[in-house]
Amino acid sequence: MTSSPLSSLRVVVRASGAAAAYAARLLGTMGAEVILVEPPEGSALRAEPPFLPTSSSWRKPGSAGSDREDSGPGSGPGRGD
Repeated sequence: MTSSPLSSLRVVVRASGAAAAYAARLLGTMGAEVILVEPPEGSALRAEPPFLPTSSSWRKPGSAGSDREDSGPGSGPGRGD
């Protein structure tokens, strides 16, 4: 059994904003125990919609980009499609 790179760390996140939430998610994905400290009314980000109407900002770890059909070199608009 292999351990995660940050499995021995406990991180307390007291910051707010998208950057803090993203950093906390990255640390948690790498194995750290992440404790979020929010104000009593909750994080203001909870009231924000996702960036795109069909996307969710919270995906299962390891699934980032797995919904793309072709992400290889030469794919995309203007690249010979």
